[in-house]
Amino acid sequence: EEEEAGWGGGRRRWRRPAAVEEEAAGAGGRGSTLACFPGCPKLAKYGALGDIVHESVSRACKEQHRQIEMNLMTGDIANLLDLLWSWISPVEDDQNILRPQGDPQMIRFSAHLVLVLRYLFPDEMKDTFKKKLMTVGDYILHMYAIYLFSKQHEELVGVYASQLARHLCIDLFVHMMEQKLNDSLHVKHKIFQSAILYLPFSPGEDSKACFEDIVERVLIRSRETKDSKYEGKLSDVAEQHRLQSLQKAYAVQWLCFTPPSTIGDFAIVNAKLLMRALMHSNILFREFALISLWRVPKMPIGAHKLLSFLVELLKQPVDSLLSLDEDSVSENLHEFEDWREYYSCDATYRNWLKIELENAEVPPSELSHEEKERAIAAAKETLASSLSLLRRVENPWMSLAQDSIYAPSDNLFIGLHATGMLCLPSGECLQPDATLCTTLTSALYASISEEDVLKRQV
Repeated sequence: EEEEAGWGGGRRRWRRPAAVEEEAAGAGGRGSTLACFPGCPKLAKYGALGDIVHESVSRACKEQHRQIEMNLMTGDIANLLDLLWSWISPVEDDQNILRPQGDPQMIRFSAHLVLVLRYLFPDEMKDTFKKKLMTVGDYILHMYAIYLFSKQHEELVGVYASQLARHLCIDLFVHMMEQKLNDSLHVKHKIFQSAILYLPFSPGEDSKACFEDIVERVLIRSRETKDSKYEGKLSDVAEQHRLQSLQKAYAVQWLCFTPPSTIGDFAIVNAKLLMRALMHSNILFREFALISLWRVPKMPIGAHKLLSFLVELLKQPVDSLLSLDEDSVSENLHEFEDWREYYSCDATYRNWLKIELENAEVPPSELSHEEKERAIAAAKETLASSLSLLRRVENPWMSLAQDSIYAPSDNLFIGLHATGMLCLPSGECLQPDATLCTTLTSALYASISEEDVLKRQV
């Protein structure tokens, strides 16, 4: 066997005997070379240098860029994609797949290489190669999008997320929106811009993700019941509902940004955003009105946060909004105005309740005349505002903007799903059992007429 080693400014060839080569291989590594030439230290030195050069070349061949070059030169793109993904994919015991792994430069290179390959071979790819480029390519692009998000480059995520499969793209944006729900307006606007600029607004024929799908998922998830541990106090339950209502209100803010005027169909997109915000907000107003029936002076922060979003949003002209669906838009606008007046009355009521609770902490004999008059004035204001809302003649509260032209000929059945909680006077929560459920059922039937019960109208 012949090897080359350079010394003295030149190159010479020298031959190892086969027996010596076997002994060197058996002894292993660089140290065995000295043992092969005990009588010639200079030759042993040159042999050791040859081994170093050989190891250096072998190590270099294993470097990542050389493996990439070899796969590109041989055209083995499928193996290259597997190789890239193995370098940047999360470790198996890491359950957090939404955390970027590996070298950032390698993640960036891999993502852009996938985009180039998809651009170069859009239709001519074989089925096996195309599947590999789409599946593994999606994993790589998704990892780079997560990396950009972790480095606060939210405005760039849409470029790469738009190339992902529908479910990956939706999951990615939902994750970002939920993570940044309580962040600054600037950060949330960057995420909104990234989605609205690079994704279609409405579903299309190409089965790609769209902005409406993403926001719909965010709104649905925001209303899911959150498991919370209560200490048994009614005040704790009420406060938990207040805080959860605020999070539900913040989810609507994704619909309250104005899209860039450069996008196509700007007026229609802007109107659809406003319409969806109105519809979802009215649903939340109904929910918040129920959970805010607790007799506490604290304001329903979720409802008032929603009002602040929409009042600012409705300052813009609504002409394009009315062009979408006049009846539906008018009804939602009418309901929003009703809820705005309702929560104004609610604020007046809670102001009076706060005064009453403060006065209750003082013995009646020690209350000053001014404190008593202040409580009476707050009560009168509460009563007057509530009566003015309920006694409106020309625009009754919570009436439809227009009567439905489709009068039902048969009975109308509505399914109501509710979750209740029984509490003792001490505030301790009761675990439901057969006795309690039977009692509640009996109480429900006792609240309606016998005729309705017999006809199974409930």
